Amino acid sequence: MNLEQIFEPIAHSKFTNEILKCISENLFPLCINGTVESQKCHLFSMLKTFSQRQSIFITYSDSQAKKIYDDAKFFLKQNVYYYPAKDFIYYAAD
Repeated sequence: MNLEQIFEPIAHSKFTNEILKCISENLFPLCINGTVESQKCHLFSMLKTFSQRQSIFITYSDSQAKKIYDDAKFFLKQNVYYYPAKDFIYYAAD
């Protein structure tokens, strides 16, 4: 099964076409709200596949980022990277 078959149920919806139009016309930043938790990566991967653009997915926690990474790796297979959160500790240097 290829990606187009996986994405077919939502690939040609009015919602998806509007988002892809914004991407193609460089109308950024683009924020998508209201998606069901389990469908976020599915939608992200589909938009990435059809737009052929570099993308970044920012989330609220490290554990959520790892889940998104695993899902994106499943859909996109390559060029998926996980950047762990970094805590910066500031201290006085004498």
